[in-house]
Amino acid sequence: MMRGRLRGRIVVSFLGAGLVLGPLVATALLFVSYEILEWNAEQRVAARLDEAVANPGAYSFDTPEAAGGARVLTNAPLDEVPSALYELPDGLHEHETGESGWLAATATTSQGRIIVVSDIGRLETLEAESWVYVLIGTALATAVSLAAGLVIAGRLTAPLERLARDVRRATDEPGRGRFATRLPVDEVRTLAEALDHYRERTVRAIDRERRFSADVSHELRNPLAVIRNAAEIVEADSGLADRSVRALRRIDQAAGRMQETITTLLELVLERDPSGDEAAIVLSDRLDVVIEQEMASSPGQPPRVERREQPDVTVTAPVAVVDVITANLLRNALRHADAQRIVIETGPGYLSVVDDGAGMTAHDEGTAEETDRPMMAGRSGLGLSLVSRLCERFGWTLDLDSAPGRGTRASWRFQTG
Repeated sequence: MMRGRLRGRIVVSFLGAGLVLGPLVATALLFVSYEILEWNAEQRVAARLDEAVANPGAYSFDTPEAAGGARVLTNAPLDEVPSALYELPDGLHEHETGESGWLAATATTSQGRIIVVSDIGRLETLEAESWVYVLIGTALATAVSLAAGLVIAGRLTAPLERLARDVRRATDEPGRGRFATRLPVDEVRTLAEALDHYRERTVRAIDRERRFSADVSHELRNPLAVIRNAAEIVEADSGLADRSVRALRRIDQAAGRMQETITTLLELVLERDPSGDEAAIVLSDRLDVVIEQEMASSPGQPPRVERREQPDVTVTAPVAVVDVITANLLRNALRHADAQRIVIETGPGYLSVVDDGAGMTAHDEGTAEETDRPMMAGRSGLGLSLVSRLCERFGWTLDLDSAPGRGTRASWRFQTG
């Protein structure tokens, strides 16, 4: 990106400078050079007239008939000199005839008029051909600017590109040294030092978070395992009343859900490579378990749940992640939708939970993934937020389609196994 933008902008800037300054400089130089040449020609003609007036005996004058007796000095063939020059008043004059140009200096002395004529047609030709030189100058200036831009852009962006490479490598090699050590003392080094400082703080924060996550995992999972084991032992007592058995089952289910949530949150926080835990999971098998658990733990009279599944739909993922996603989608519809009927659909690459409940507004739909649809029955939790984060973690998507009064469709779209 940097190579395509910063270096390109530098090269384009130099190229633009060449295209703009080249013609300007070439035109200015040509104008100044022509003015100097013309001034020199005028000075030579004026000086020659002064010498001829001061010492006419030193010159061999021509006396053409058209000059009316005036004596003429010229550097051109006499028959090419325009007769109009002989009629000019005293002074220095420039005269053009078609493609030819002339300078004429005249003076009246006690011995008659003296006229000095100089052919400056070559100067006029050079001036007419000036655009050719301007184009050549522009091409040369553009080529030089382009070459200079490439060289300077390469030197200016090289430290930034080196820094970018080091930053990318640091992602794969966390133990790499500081970025600033290989750079000269300049603005790029200042940037590298700021990145070093930021990286050190980030690494320390991540280490603290990982240690905290590991501690939480240990301190919460062990008591939950004890609770579940104790609930199973107590439930096996044949002397318990039905009410106590139901209470123990709810305790076991709540503890299991907490274990499931802890596992999922750790999966999100630690960002471990899940490929070792992945397997091709048949969705219908996991739905059997999830639906039974959620229906049993649903308060009050749960809505009717229908299943419209295509056979052998599989997803490649950790089992715990699949259970968390399906359980939260179903739980969200069971507890927060105020629905009478829930339909679970599966097909190649997707699982949808559709309810006929109260639905959501466009604003509610936009915030549901963060707040678990708190507008429904005053409840809130991790549900859809957790599903959304898991989808982002594994490269899947969560789509919500809802409107007030017509229910909600929540679709988990994944890569087929």
